[in-house]
Amino acid sequence: MIPKLIIESIKFNKGNAIKLDDSSITIFVGGNNVGKSVGLKNLYNLTHPNGYSVTHKVIEHVDLKTTGSGEEFISFLQTDDYNTHINGENQINIGGYLRDLDFAGKIWEKNQGKDFGNIFIKLLMTENRLNFSNNVESKDFYKDKPNHPIHLMYLDENIELSISEYFKKAFNLDLVVDRFAGKLIHLKVGTRPTLVEGENHLSKSYNERIRVLPMLRDQGDGMRSFVSILLEMISKNHHSLLIDEPEAFLHPPQARLIGKLIGTLFTERQIFISTHSSDLIKGILESKNEKVNLIRIQREEEFNTGSLLSNVDIETIWKDPVLRYSPILDGLFHENVIVCESDGDCRFFNALLEAQFQSDPRYYRISDTLFIPAHGKAKIPNIVKALKKISVPTFTICDFDILNNISPLKELVESHNGDWSIIQTKWNIVYNAVNQIKSQLDKEEAKSAILEAFDSVSTPNLNQKQVEKIREVLKVSTAWSFAKKSGVNFIPSGQAHSACLEVLEYLNSIGIFPLTVGELESFDKSIGGNKSKWLEEILKKDFSNSDVVPEAKRFLSHIVDSIYK
Repeated sequence: MIPKLIIESIKFNKGNAIKLDDSSITIFVGGNNVGKSVGLKNLYNLTHPNGYSVTHKVIEHVDLKTTGSGEEFISFLQTDDYNTHINGENQINIGGYLRDLDFAGKIWEKNQGKDFGNIFIKLLMTENRLNFSNNVESKDFYKDKPNHPIHLMYLDENIELSISEYFKKAFNLDLVVDRFAGKLIHLKVGTRPTLVEGENHLSKSYNERIRVLPMLRDQGDGMRSFVSILLEMISKNHHSLLIDEPEAFLHPPQARLIGKLIGTLFTERQIFISTHSSDLIKGILESKNEKVNLIRIQREEEFNTGSLLSNVDIETIWKDPVLRYSPILDGLFHENVIVCESDGDCRFFNALLEAQFQSDPRYYRISDTLFIPAHGKAKIPNIVKALKKISVPTFTICDFDILNNISPLKELVESHNGDWSIIQTKWNIVYNAVNQIKSQLDKEEAKSAILEAFDSVSTPNLNQKQVEKIREVLKVSTAWSFAKKSGVNFIPSGQAHSACLEVLEYLNSIGIFPLTVGELESFDKSIGGNKSKWLEEILKKDFSNSDVVPEAKRFLSHIVDSIYK
């Protein structure tokens, strides 16, 4: 058995613990200043005798497990070509002290994992990994073992070309090893020289073309950071890597690529990542790695908790192509998320929020609200359920006709941790009352209106505007179509109206806010046309003017006051 040091579980300072798999990728997410990077430093300190100076313990305990016998551990130290810690032939650095290998084997069998952190666990902070891709000293490889991944690139052209291929996908440049620089091995960037007739890899003319290529060490932080992570991918030094913000200094497509490479190439290692990037997470998920965990860290004063979204939970979202390309993952980094039915709803309420609460003393928190489109009512419950599972405070804004069907209303209530039985009877009263209202357009009236629409067409084919007109005729054939446009005011007075208000009150109490006016367009009925046209016109208005969409402002104020009490 290959010896490994495995982090089996982590315990946050508020007491909750999360179990982890060997060779899993665990991603720390959350808002600003909740302790993602500090959590990585805590992990390092808990697995090493000497660590980083930190003022706060986000993670206060880890459970470690060693695999393999003492003899296997000694054999591993003697045969691992990439181990950098052996001093001479019979000693190794354990817990900051040089120990004989036999003694190291005995300590290993006692499962004193922390003493071996320097062998198996490495922390890559943003500040220290930039220099990891700098030039390294060459060696007498007849006598000395390679102790840096650049040595591996130097010794094996296939490794060099593999790393260069990944680098080129990100920056459209090659990564080239300069093997003729004397005491130092340089990494160069640019177009890899091609051999011309009469040349080979040892030809002076060929290596002169490599020599004039720019140094990697002189390039931007994005390139250097990217290469440092690539180098760790080929290094066999450490079973576990703690990587702080791999996306740092990278553009979104490059962050997505490095995420995909991490998910693909680190499958046999245990990886912990802190990140602010949904692009990095999407890249990791695109790798189809089946051992990915998202842990959202929250902080209340000095207490931290972590909530887990496992790979199974992630798959529920990721298998849906509509949700996969939505901003749902961005919700992991915001204080609150409001799920809406459509992108248009999100745009309207986001613009209104910014204009309405600029001078509010809570604005620094209110502005950290993210609106996410669900692309229809049916998908809202799954989005809410997934975000709430990792403790993202999540709320819903939907059209009034969410009351038109038990599904997805019941599922939505349950996704918000509500109890459907509390409102079932009241909802039945509302539902039946609306259904008993006579159709707003009988058969003959509908037929006449549709024929009138057809007769107004002088061309052989219907255009989009004419198709929409016919659709509108069909829509108004039910009472619920009017309820969707008018909201609470359409509900018959008396018992049904009272029941409707009670249902809405309960829905609001659990974070569900149906539009009391019916639908978005009902906030300003002076604008005609379809929803796209309405949205285009309404967003041109000055929302800071108190006379503009006052009902919408009252509706949004109610939601904000419910969230930010």
